[in-house]
Amino acid sequence: MLLPKLTGLKVSNRAAGLLICSVLSLEFGILASACRADLFVSNRYPSQVLRYDGDTGILDGAFGPDSGLSEPTGLVFGPGGDLFVAAAGLNQVLRYDGGTGTFKGVFASGGGMAGPYDILFGPSGDLFVANFFLDQVLRFDGVTGAPKGVFASGGGLDAPSGLAFGPGGDLFVASAFTNQVLRYDGVTGAFEGAFASGAELGEPHYLAFSPVPEPSCGGDFNGDGDVDGRDFLLWQRDSSVGNLVDWHTNYGAPLGAAAAAVPEPAAIYMLFIVALICPPIFRENLKK
Repeated sequence: MLLPKLTGLKVSNRAAGLLICSVLSLEFGILASACRADLFVSNRYPSQVLRYDGDTGILDGAFGPDSGLSEPTGLVFGPGGDLFVAAAGLNQVLRYDGGTGTFKGVFASGGGMAGPYDILFGPSGDLFVANFFLDQVLRFDGVTGAPKGVFASGGGLDAPSGLAFGPGGDLFVASAFTNQVLRYDGVTGAFEGAFASGAELGEPHYLAFSPVPEPSCGGDFNGDGDVDGRDFLLWQRDSSVGNLVDWHTNYGAPLGAAAAAVPEPAAIYMLFIVALICPPIFRENLKK
């Protein structure tokens, strides 16, 4: 499973009634579809997953048939596009077709699951479950749903209610009843300490790291994702846009569809010399 680059932890703070990063409090879970721009909300009372138009916010209705869902909390779309729902009232994680809502059965259960809260797929593809009542994070095989045991516990964890893998691969867990966000090694589950705490936190719940844009390649002065002749022409007009050495180093990486028509660096240097000698002619040719 590919994960975006992340930065800046966001916490849904239940006591203060904050709504941050598309996360609601204990009564609801909320998630944007990976398949289309709709919004999915786990509605605990009554027990439903509701679907809203991602552009207008208009309710499209309940997602999926009545499958005996009881007290849904966390939602996550899996690597294959299916929707996984933590059913706290059943101590199970249920699976639904991500497009049609067709119920596909119980994906994960057992393994000591008691009050599944937040759920997410980790970098390895396994499913992680915040086990609210037993103060643990459980791990399940991401393909079969078979229990793999307790992944993280201890360190004062009390009522885990939010999970997020950080940019370095560590697992961050909201500890609701100690008003902290705890940090665990993302591979071994070893406790690494309290990451966030303070008077501002009151029963912290769901967590999310905000994405950051990928850094542009050196020499991509116009930010279009290609290092090509257009960047050189931009640099010629305004050399403050960047270092020409970066452009020369990365020229053609990656090449867009139009790159075949762009001259090689040596040819562009020749154009540059011509432009210095005969700027009026050069500008006239560019217009044609």
